[in-house]
Amino acid sequence: MLQTELTYLNSDELQGEAEVLHCRPRGDRFEIVLDRTLFHPKGGGQPADAGCIGAAQVADVLLDGGVVLHVAEHALPEGRVAIRVDAPTRRLHSVLHSAGHLIGHAAQEIGLQALKAQHWPQQCRIVLSVPDSLPLQWQGLLQERVREHLAAGGVRTVSRDAAGARIVSFGALPGYACGGTHVRALSDIADIRITAARLKAREISLSYTACAAA
Repeated sequence: MLQTELTYLNSDELQGEAEVLHCRPRGDRFEIVLDRTLFHPKGGGQPADAGCIGAAQVADVLLDGGVVLHVAEHALPEGRVAIRVDAPTRRLHSVLHSAGHLIGHAAQEIGLQALKAQHWPQQCRIVLSVPDSLPLQWQGLLQERVREHLAAGGVRTVSRDAAGARIVSFGALPGYACGGTHVRALSDIADIRITAARLKAREISLSYTACAAA
């Protein structure tokens, strides 16, 4: 069965080479399958990477089973090709995803539990479960915990659990099972700010922003 080697899971490299296995029309664009990819596909609460495969601009990246489909503006012949991931886009997505993890850790420390999350630019959102007793100043406590962890600047580590799941953690914080891209250390994030919180039934929908360190 054809599968794409997901190089981005184990490497922060943004440039490399791959083999074009096939290229076929997809509407008015083309669907390119590589033997290996540095491009993170859309999914897991994170948008797709941008960049180029050879001279073809990548418009979208999708995961279909074990195969990554690179949707490009132009067709490419089979064979070796250079691949390049857009660095500013990857950096933004990594900052937002890592910020979401940090909010999840801080929430758990004050008695909340992260249920689901989306780390899209200008649409970052985390849904938290509400405990029986919610601290009166929970939002201020949450923001304070986030900034304390951010100041500690934990370094990212990636490991595998007994079942083979990829686990991402920062410093001494517990790990999360995650297939996304992340900053190398929390010191790469300048600030994380909770911008809105909406309580409905037993859930809090939390919006946030984050920015990279200079």
